[in-house]
Amino acid sequence: MLLLVDAAAAESASEVSHWEHLSLDGRKVGHSELRLRSDGDHHYRDYRAELQLIDQEHSERLQIELWEVESLGGDPIKLRWQISAGRRIEKVNAWLKDGHLRGVHQIGTRRQPFDLPASAELVFGEGLALRVGELLSGQQQTVTIAWFQPARRVISRWQLSSRLLSGEAHADPDLVSLQARNLDSGREQLWQWHRRSRRLLTPMQIAGQAVSMTAVSRDQALAANDPVDIVQDLTLSSPFRISERALGGRIRYLLQRRDGLPLGLPEGAEQQVVVRGKRSVVTVCAACSSQTREPEPSESYRQATRWIESDERQIRRLAGRGARRDESRDRTMRRLVRLVQKQLGESVDYLGYASAAEAIEQRSGDCTEYALLLAALARARQIPARVVAGIAYASRFTGGGPEFGPHMWVQVWDQGRWRSYDAGFGRFDAGHIVLAHGDGSPQAYAEVAALIRQLEIVDAGQLPELTSTQQP
Repeated sequence: MLLLVDAAAAESASEVSHWEHLSLDGRKVGHSELRLRSDGDHHYRDYRAELQLIDQEHSERLQIELWEVESLGGDPIKLRWQISAGRRIEKVNAWLKDGHLRGVHQIGTRRQPFDLPASAELVFGEGLALRVGELLSGQQQTVTIAWFQPARRVISRWQLSSRLLSGEAHADPDLVSLQARNLDSGREQLWQWHRRSRRLLTPMQIAGQAVSMTAVSRDQALAANDPVDIVQDLTLSSPFRISERALGGRIRYLLQRRDGLPLGLPEGAEQQVVVRGKRSVVTVCAACSSQTREPEPSESYRQATRWIESDERQIRRLAGRGARRDESRDRTMRRLVRLVQKQLGESVDYLGYASAAEAIEQRSGDCTEYALLLAALARARQIPARVVAGIAYASRFTGGGPEFGPHMWVQVWDQGRWRSYDAGFGRFDAGHIVLAHGDGSPQAYAEVAALIRQLEIVDAGQLPELTSTQQP
């Protein structure tokens, strides 16, 4: 979850605050304040946002802070960024020195220094306001900036112009669209700039849903919230209560999107898909001995990533605990599932999104952390593994009952097919429907969450068990 924030400088020796209330689906879930100050030598900006959400009847808070110091001419000096989500606290401290942006990234007790070459184009909030002012005044047709993203610890270069899109109109007359082109990748975006407060507005997202930001008075911003249950918001009603016996066999589902768009779903040995117009018939088999051969996975499924840190020492050590030289892949994965469950314990933390290594440190999480840690342990054992996201019938993460909730688990390559293991539930069954294969990143999860909001389970039914000679 990333919020890009900025504002302009205040008058010399003055302090100005801009307040907003933050909402999801029209319900107020929090507020933000942007405080601008100048002491005659430096510009300061202090941004704080706080959101209150509900997970399983427990209140959860998400807090974001960004503090910047710049010269009166808009030259960057230093910044501090922090995001607190559940038990997860992530911090970045950075300062400009000798043409380099140096700093420390910290999650929990894990600290990692960074050193990035910084060009003269590097700007923080005040510097950006000055460059955008050149565009809006007509002094320049385009400007080039270098922008630091604390959450990723990268500096990217952008070319900005104020050319409006054809037919574009805003309800807020102070809002201007800036065309932004990433000079490193060529990717184009539309940035929203607010004239009056002279700041850049980039919406943040929670579970794939955009948070609306509305300028209000201080009293309105600090008024009582009406928190949204982000887990319940992503649950789908089941056509019937599914028995334990049915979950252990085969279940056929009829799915469709509420917006009428086609629904493309992944297929594999455990999940068969037949498209009928705008509906999809999905058959899930918990323990089928399918003879279907799937494409051989690439080497990337054995490699470490930002969220699946299989090369971390503590993960390699944990993956080898209790290992036997002659154990089968299935026995290895069952052992790793138990290790994940023991490591993360009974405490469920819904709001944060931790990587595998971070989950080990904080010893808590929801299905995302369970899946990322299990995938990391598998890759540490050189077993090809991928994270899958979808929906699953009931669970400790959705509160139980005849409903499906968002879920993540792991598939590993075993004897010519991808086979599922679920450390969150403790088992894989026919109540799991795969919506996407992902890289385990929050962005991938957000895309699946957006799909779940459009998904409808039209019908479902238990199928007879297969004989040894039948195909699923």
